[in-house]
Amino acid sequence: MSSTTQAPPRDPQIDALHALQAQDRRLTALERRLTAVPAQVAELESDLATLDQMLTRERAKLEETLAFRRQQQDQLDDEERIIQESKARLNQVKTPRELSALQRQVESTRRMAAARVQEIAKIDEVVAGVQERIAGMEQNLAQLRAKADEEKAKLLSSQSTITAQVEELRKKRKRLTDKVDPKLLRTYERIRGRLGGLAFVAASEERCTACKMSVPHLIYAQLIKGETIPHCETCGRLLYWQGHFPSEAEARAERERKAQEARKKALAERVEAREAGKTS
Repeated sequence: MSSTTQAPPRDPQIDALHALQAQDRRLTALERRLTAVPAQVAELESDLATLDQMLTRERAKLEETLAFRRQQQDQLDDEERIIQESKARLNQVKTPRELSALQRQVESTRRMAAARVQEIAKIDEVVAGVQERIAGMEQNLAQLRAKADEEKAKLLSSQSTITAQVEELRKKRKRLTDKVDPKLLRTYERIRGRLGGLAFVAASEERCTACKMSVPHLIYAQLIKGETIPHCETCGRLLYWQGHFPSEAEARAERERKAQEARKKALAERVEAREAGKTS
């Protein structure tokens, strides 16, 4: 008759702390998303304000150009009036000298008027270009404002949803903390606050999965037994053996496999691009 010796169950505090850390990671992720919403809304509004300022500057430039055009037109009108008045006086002059002077005045004024007509034509081209640019900017701004308003509505809606989720997770967190030894919980909270929210991490193949540094063999043996919750000697986080949670180990392995495949693909693409550059 044979008997089977079963390994002693692991410390229940490991399961309690593991559940708390998983909950805290979800809670932290949601809290970060919640904090990001006002910043994202402000960024959208800032982008729109910048575009609006650019449009305002273009309109101001257009108004200056139009004012200059009006000034040139007024001068052209004066020159054309002078030409007409001078022509009317041609039959009234009494001496050749007066006739010659009047003719020179007419010719000089006519040349200035002709040059001003060309200048006004150039201004009109500039005005047409600016008006077209402003029309395009106004259209783009209207489209962007509509998209921004839609995006802001989504963000504010998600803010309400996330707020409700955060409140629910905080209630669940309270129930989970009640299962953790108070002294261990204080240690966990202190490490979590110091190290960006990650205080209880897996050890795998004698390495801490957070800092990637090796875990002494004796400590790793204790982790496998599940009798204690030691610290990582390098980063100070609390450790557990990844093998206690097989599904988590499988998920981590799958993530690492995908990451490795992505790195291989990126490397192959770089090599291919380099070879293509050599042949071109």
